[in-house]
Amino acid sequence: ADASGRATEADWERWRDVDVVVGTANSLSSGYPGVKRVPPDLFDLVLFDEAQHLPARTWTAILQEAHARAALFTATPFRRDRKHLPGTPVFAYSLAQAMHDGIYAPIDFVPVTVAEGENADQVLARQAAARLRAPEHHQAGSRLLVRAERVADAEALVGVYEGAGIPLGLVVGTSSPRTVRKTLERVRTGDLLGFVCVGALVEGFDFPALKVAAYHAPHRNLASTLQFIGRLARVTGARGELLAIPAMIEGETRELYREDIAWRELLPQITDAA
Repeated sequence: ADASGRATEADWERWRDVDVVVGTANSLSSGYPGVKRVPPDLFDLVLFDEAQHLPARTWTAILQEAHARAALFTATPFRRDRKHLPGTPVFAYSLAQAMHDGIYAPIDFVPVTVAEGENADQVLARQAAARLRAPEHHQAGSRLLVRAERVADAEALVGVYEGAGIPLGLVVGTSSPRTVRKTLERVRTGDLLGFVCVGALVEGFDFPALKVAAYHAPHRNLASTLQFIGRLARVTGARGELLAIPAMIEGETRELYREDIAWRELLPQITDAA
């Protein structure tokens, strides 16, 4: 059964006649207003995708109320607040092994230098545009992903990239699903060559043509950084490249952006250690 909307007592009773119920925490967790508690005798097994959210009260409510065995699945099993996930690890597929098996492709870090008096956004945009036009990316139909911190910054960057000859779409956390679908379709057809994003296109997002990324506002924590980098690691087309200004990098990801370290080795080491 597809659990959409807020689960009611009638829904839970109706679902006793099915083998599997699939839904989001918004539909199944009594931590959200209007959702009735999971009957404790209904399920034998609960599977959590994106299980790094389980420390959250709304997700934990499902685990506690179901009174059933649970299995957790996540590609980023570490959190910004460093809270631990419940349970015992039974299987870990390392990024190093995934790269060895050809599931993920290596990614190159391209440091960008900004001279005194230059506008950092314009310099980064010009170099990102140059990489997107490089023969290997042009032939592969690569697309560009640009990360900004605020919506106003993202809107300004659309104009900056337009000036560099790269038309981009804008996708933010408040963009409607219809707007996102239309933007992604324009990127697929080549009407747009990529998009600027703020607080969007995170979990579960897969767009294999994304092979060049520009970090106008780098993330400060490792989990978000790796999630962003993962967009470029699909084994398709050209090799992924991430452009950033090393001097802008702060916090726990600083070591990742030193020019003299090979990402092919370092990125798996940092990820698997975390």
